[in-house]
Amino acid sequence: MVLPQLRHRWRWLAELAGRLSRVGTPPPSARPAPVTAAGVVALASCVVVATALVVVMVTLLGDASQAPAGLRVDVARRLAIALLVWSVVGAVLAWRTLRGSSRARVALVVSAAFAGSASLTLSAVVAGALLAVVACLTTMVLLFSAGARAWFREQRTAG
Repeated sequence: MVLPQLRHRWRWLAELAGRLSRVGTPPPSARPAPVTAAGVVALASCVVVATALVVVMVTLLGDASQAPAGLRVDVARRLAIALLVWSVVGAVLAWRTLRGSSRARVALVVSAAFAGSASLTLSAVVAGALLAVVACLTTMVLLFSAGARAWFREQRTAG
Protein backbone atom coordinates (compact mmCIF):
# COMPACT_ATOMS: atom_id res chain seq x y z
CA MET A 1 0.00 0.00 0.00
CA VAL A 2 2.79 2.41 0.75
CA LEU A 3 4.56 1.75 -2.56
CA PRO A 4 1.63 2.79 -4.82
CA GLN A 5 1.20 5.99 -2.80
CA LEU A 6 4.88 6.85 -3.24
CA ARG A 7 4.65 6.20 -6.98
CA HIS A 8 1.64 8.48 -7.19
CA ARG A 9 3.45 11.25 -5.33
CA TRP A 10 6.57 10.97 -7.47
CA ARG A 11 4.48 11.04 -10.65
CA TRP A 12 2.67 14.15 -9.38
CA LEU A 13 6.01 15.77 -8.53
CA ALA A 14 7.42 14.95 -11.98
CA GLU A 15 4.35 16.45 -13.68
CA LEU A 16 4.64 19.58 -11.56
CA ALA A 17 8.33 19.94 -12.41
CA GLY A 18 7.48 19.55 -16.11
CA ARG A 19 4.83 22.27 -15.92
CA LEU A 20 7.14 24.62 -14.03
CA SER A 21 9.93 24.13 -16.55
CA ARG A 22 7.63 25.38 -19.31
CA VAL A 23 6.57 28.51 -17.43
CA GLY A 24 7.99 31.62 -19.05
CA THR A 25 9.08 29.96 -22.29
CA PRO A 26 7.33 31.41 -25.29
CA PRO A 27 5.49 29.03 -27.58
CA PRO A 28 7.27 28.26 -30.83
CA SER A 29 6.35 30.80 -33.46
CA ALA A 30 4.40 29.84 -36.52
CA ARG A 31 6.20 29.39 -39.82
CA PRO A 32 6.05 32.64 -41.80
CA ALA A 33 4.18 32.75 -45.10
CA PRO A 34 7.31 33.34 -47.24
CA VAL A 35 8.88 30.12 -45.93
CA THR A 36 5.68 28.18 -46.58
CA ALA A 37 5.35 29.63 -50.07
CA ALA A 38 9.00 28.91 -50.92
CA GLY A 39 8.69 25.34 -49.65
CA VAL A 40 5.52 24.71 -51.61
CA VAL A 41 6.99 26.22 -54.79
CA ALA A 42 10.16 24.14 -54.42
CA LEU A 43 8.24 20.93 -53.67
CA ALA A 44 5.86 21.46 -56.57
CA SER A 45 8.73 22.23 -58.95
CA CYS A 46 10.62 19.12 -57.89
CA VAL A 47 7.54 16.94 -58.35
CA VAL A 48 6.83 18.39 -61.82
CA VAL A 49 10.45 17.98 -62.93
CA ALA A 50 10.67 14.45 -61.52
CA THR A 51 7.43 13.47 -63.26
CA ALA A 52 8.64 14.88 -66.57
CA LEU A 53 11.96 13.07 -66.21
CA VAL A 54 10.23 9.77 -65.48
CA VAL A 55 8.14 10.22 -68.63
CA VAL A 56 11.30 10.96 -70.64
CA MET A 57 13.10 7.96 -69.17
CA VAL A 58 10.19 5.62 -69.88
CA THR A 59 10.06 6.90 -73.45
CA LEU A 60 13.81 6.47 -73.94
CA LEU A 61 13.94 3.12 -72.18
CA GLY A 62 10.86 1.82 -73.94
CA ASP A 63 11.75 2.49 -77.56
CA ALA A 64 15.10 3.97 -78.48
CA SER A 65 13.92 4.34 -82.09
CA GLN A 66 11.65 7.21 -80.98
CA ALA A 67 14.67 9.25 -79.91
CA PRO A 68 15.58 12.19 -82.14
CA ALA A 69 18.39 11.68 -84.62
CA GLY A 70 21.83 12.37 -83.21
CA LEU A 71 20.74 11.85 -79.58
CA ARG A 72 22.88 9.42 -77.66
CA VAL A 73 20.28 7.49 -75.70
CA ASP A 74 22.71 6.19 -73.07
CA VAL A 75 23.91 9.72 -72.26
CA ALA A 76 20.33 11.00 -72.16
CA ARG A 77 19.34 8.23 -69.76
CA ARG A 78 22.25 8.98 -67.42
CA LEU A 79 21.45 12.67 -67.50
CA ALA A 80 17.77 12.00 -66.79
CA ILE A 81 18.66 9.75 -63.85
CA ALA A 82 21.03 12.37 -62.42
CA LEU A 83 18.38 15.07 -62.76
CA LEU A 84 15.79 12.77 -61.17
CA VAL A 85 18.06 12.24 -58.17
CA TRP A 86 18.62 16.02 -58.00
CA SER A 87 14.83 16.55 -57.99
CA VAL A 88 14.36 14.05 -55.16
CA VAL A 89 17.13 15.70 -53.14
CA GLY A 90 15.53 19.09 -53.80
CA ALA A 91 12.18 17.82 -52.55
CA VAL A 92 13.80 16.48 -49.37
CA LEU A 93 15.57 19.81 -48.86
CA ALA A 94 12.28 21.67 -49.35
CA TRP A 95 10.60 19.43 -46.79
CA ARG A 96 13.42 19.92 -44.27
CA THR A 97 13.27 23.67 -44.91
CA LEU A 98 9.57 23.67 -44.11
CA ARG A 99 10.45 21.89 -40.87
CA GLY A 100 12.82 24.74 -39.90
CA SER A 101 16.29 23.47 -40.84
CA SER A 102 18.52 26.42 -41.70
CA ARG A 103 21.11 24.10 -43.27
CA ALA A 104 18.45 22.71 -45.58
CA ARG A 105 17.44 26.28 -46.44
CA VAL A 106 20.97 27.15 -47.54
CA ALA A 107 21.32 23.90 -49.48
CA LEU A 108 17.93 24.48 -51.13
CA VAL A 109 18.93 27.99 -52.18
CA VAL A 110 22.21 26.69 -53.65
CA SER A 111 20.32 23.95 -55.47
CA ALA A 112 17.76 26.46 -56.74
CA ALA A 113 20.56 28.75 -57.96
CA PHE A 114 22.14 25.93 -59.97
CA ALA A 115 18.75 24.77 -61.27
CA GLY A 116 17.81 28.32 -62.19
CA SER A 117 21.02 28.92 -64.10
CA ALA A 118 20.69 25.58 -65.91
CA SER A 119 17.06 26.34 -66.73
CA LEU A 120 17.98 29.80 -67.98
CA THR A 121 20.52 28.24 -70.32
CA LEU A 122 17.98 25.64 -71.41
CA SER A 123 15.22 28.22 -71.94
CA ALA A 124 16.70 29.10 -75.34
CA VAL A 125 15.69 25.61 -76.50
CA VAL A 126 12.77 24.61 -74.25
CA ALA A 127 9.99 27.14 -73.69
CA GLY A 128 8.84 25.64 -70.38
CA ALA A 129 12.24 26.10 -68.79
CA LEU A 130 11.44 29.76 -68.09
CA LEU A 131 8.85 28.57 -65.57
CA ALA A 132 11.61 26.74 -63.71
CA VAL A 133 13.69 29.93 -63.67
CA VAL A 134 10.79 31.84 -62.11
CA ALA A 135 10.24 29.08 -59.53
CA CYS A 136 13.93 29.04 -58.59
CA LEU A 137 14.12 32.82 -58.25
CA THR A 138 10.92 32.88 -56.20
CA THR A 139 12.26 30.22 -53.84
CA MET A 140 15.58 32.04 -53.36
CA VAL A 141 14.02 35.44 -52.74
CA LEU A 142 11.36 34.14 -50.34
CA LEU A 143 13.81 32.11 -48.26
CA PHE A 144 15.95 35.18 -47.64
CA SER A 145 13.15 37.62 -46.87
CA ALA A 146 13.34 39.39 -43.51
CA GLY A 147 10.60 37.29 -41.90
CA ALA A 148 12.15 34.04 -43.09
CA ARG A 149 15.62 35.00 -41.83
CA ALA A 150 14.23 35.89 -38.42
CA TRP A 151 12.26 32.64 -38.19
CA PHE A 152 15.26 30.49 -39.12
CA ARG A 153 17.41 32.38 -36.60
CA GLU A 154 14.76 31.68 -33.95
CA GLN A 155 14.62 28.00 -34.95
CA ARG A 156 18.38 27.72 -34.61
CA THR A 157 18.40 29.19 -31.10
CA ALA A 158 15.36 27.19 -29.97
CA GLY A 159 16.64 23.79 -31.05
